[in-house]
Amino acid sequence: MSGGVVAGVAPRTGLKVRPDLLTVPFSLRALGEEPALLDQLRRRVENMQARLKAATGGVGEARVTGLSREQLAKKIRDVNQATRIDGCLEIPLAETMDYWARAKLVLVVNQVVDEMRSMDAEAEPQIAGFFDEPRAGIKDAERYREQLTTAWVARMRQFIAVAQSEAAPLEIVECSPPTEILEARISIEEVVLDLKPSCKLDVLARGAEPRR
Repeated sequence: MSGGVVAGVAPRTGLKVRPDLLTVPFSLRALGEEPALLDQLRRRVENMQARLKAATGGVGEARVTGLSREQLAKKIRDVNQATRIDGCLEIPLAETMDYWARAKLVLVVNQVVDEMRSMDAEAEPQIAGFFDEPRAGIKDAERYREQLTTAWVARMRQFIAVAQSEAAPLEIVECSPPTEILEARISIEEVVLDLKPSCKLDVLARGAEPRR
């Protein structure tokens, strides 16, 4: 089964877990399409990783996730094409870290990002960097899928028991298993995971046995 994680608002139900990963999505854009630009972008990522590791005690990683060509809305220095890479800064959140240690790590990562922005403006103005805010999340949400599925089945059975009547018993007649795990980021100390299958209920035909 293919899967994934979708971020969103806090669900009313779900599994509360403690985040184990701090991430900062980023993109770097260099003006032009020359192959040599990749070397400049690679050096920038290596520089970013070196700064991140130095600031986090060697645990931070700068991971590149994509390469694309970008059409600029208007020319910049007579160039209307750019080479873009997307990536993510990833810093593990150890289970032993309390709230204050995690909050301090967020400030440290923000400082590294500010340094990279200053580099864009001063050292290499032809490369523009774009950084999102730090996010606390789960590195491998798939390990919770079985637990989430069990919890969803229990909630569905509870709903059916309340919603049905003796004259109109209910059963699930159609259900598409979810391929994605919903992840709602509450704080650096809490994330809520949930599944949202697409299911249809109907009245059980008189004399029919409920489906198992």
